[in-house]
Amino acid sequence: MAKHIAIIGAGPIGLEAALYAKSLGHDVVVFERGCVAANIEEWKFVRLFSPWLLSTTSLGRKVISGIAPLLPLEQYPTARDFRERYLLPLSRCSLLVGCVRENNPVTSVAKDSQGDLPFRIGAKDEAGREYVERADILLDCSGTYGSPRWAGDHGNPAPGEPELRDRVFYAIPDVLGQHRDRFADHHTLVIGCTYSSAIVLRDLQDLAANRRRTMVTWAVRRPDQAVHPILNDPLRSRGRLVELLLRLIEHPPGWLQYLSTAVLESITATNRHFTATFRSNGRIVSLMPDEVVSLNGFRPDNSMYESATSAAGPIKAAALDREDKAPPTFATGGSGSDSSFFVLGAKSYGMNSNFLLQAGHMQVCEIFTVIEGNENLDLYQ
Repeated sequence: MAKHIAIIGAGPIGLEAALYAKSLGHDVVVFERGCVAANIEEWKFVRLFSPWLLSTTSLGRKVISGIAPLLPLEQYPTARDFRERYLLPLSRCSLLVGCVRENNPVTSVAKDSQGDLPFRIGAKDEAGREYVERADILLDCSGTYGSPRWAGDHGNPAPGEPELRDRVFYAIPDVLGQHRDRFADHHTLVIGCTYSSAIVLRDLQDLAANRRRTMVTWAVRRPDQAVHPILNDPLRSRGRLVELLLRLIEHPPGWLQYLSTAVLESITATNRHFTATFRSNGRIVSLMPDEVVSLNGFRPDNSMYESATSAAGPIKAAALDREDKAPPTFATGGSGSDSSFFVLGAKSYGMNSNFLLQAGHMQVCEIFTVIEGNENLDLYQ
């Protein structure tokens, strides 16, 4: 029997979930607070770790075959190519026409004990008018990109940091392109040891090779939690980034100052410079960088439904029992969790940065075995 399925987020996993649901004959609505895959557009210059084959699905490639050029499956797309050549055509395919509501942010989610359908979703339309949508099943695919962790200790804001949020890069800057003039021949402070910070350090290294006054201070809070090499990593570009980080730690080049066990104590700014104070290995270090890039990952924002109350009580995400103990596939709801509400995609991994698109595709496939009650269902075969 067809169900009404509400999906939050029109990013890669939200669109795949919508396509899967529509292919099974369900009614679908996708809420997107901005435009389709808007977050990916912000880091459009970054090349993905995975080739087209692993970044897309057979179902998705099939439905866009008539409206987009054939994808070179062995090549590695940039984020811009991924959005323009796959995600945008996917959102406009015949199956999803009328399903995706851009500029319709979700404001609240709750269980509805009075209606025929269990979920009550509050949202705003493009004109800012509030309305309510009800659904049988709710899938949160909103990701974490809009909720970066602060640069202070344990991901908390350092004194002075909230006031400077608009001046600090909390996402990957285009060091070699759009933002080149902000970094060339300037002093940049990079905080964090993530794959994103590795991309920035790689680009700053290339910049420093030609612009010799370019300087970088790299501050790492927990060296023991730095990115570790993955044995026989099938994603070659990811492996090269890890190797770069380890080389920079072991043998910092002339353009780089490396601060280990560094905790940001405070940060202020003038019109020209920042002043950042760290506690590093028992000593106080003061810096005056021109730019600050803080890449400590992202945290899931569950406020839209954690605070929701109704006669049926708050809602919690269901978890699927898995034999393997790999990073979680679905957010754990614990006691009182709801078997018709799931968190998919990067958000389901919490603050674990190891999420890859193919893991999200597996989630979509697996969640519909539960919804359909058919453990052998697989539209990707």
